[in-house]
Amino acid sequence: MLSYFPVMYPDEILYSVIARYHKYSGNAQVRQTINDLFGNKSDSSSVILPAHLNHFSEQVFSFGISFEELLYNRTLFPFFALFQSDQFIQNVIKWTEENSGKTEFDRYAMWRKSAQTSEHLRYCPACLVEDSKRYGEQYWHRQHQIIGVSVCTSHKTVLCDSNIPHYIDPQKYQL
Repeated sequence: MLSYFPVMYPDEILYSVIARYHKYSGNAQVRQTINDLFGNKSDSSSVILPAHLNHFSEQVFSFGISFEELLYNRTLFPFFALFQSDQFIQNVIKWTEENSGKTEFDRYAMWRKSAQTSEHLRYCPACLVEDSKRYGEQYWHRQHQIIGVSVCTSHKTVLCDSNIPHYIDPQKYQL
């Protein structure tokens, strides 16, 4: 169980919350942060819809954060599930709940193709300034990662690509 977890900002994507947790947790290694939140996970993960959310939600439950909050409000799941079948949606939910191994659904990697707009996370330069003034730090907005969205809805500014890839390879962070 965690003794600390940051308060999540409006429209903050889960990756951003995890990055802030790592920054403030005192963990020296990214691998330790991954272990804290997801358990001993060794498969690659998507920044926009990670697996092992069940384990994650168990770690942050004492902070009032549920599995549903993570899945529906901190990932892109609701956006790419809009036009999918009920079976597809149930398979994605099952995949996100998995604590170990790979499901049959994962081998098709169908959601990865439907949830991806670019290879990197995107940001709005005006949001960076606004977030710094309001919260004292910047964060990744979920709406900036939505499929087909290339302009910030708040500032009418074209989104910029960052150098942060959508997929993180935990093997890179072995201790």
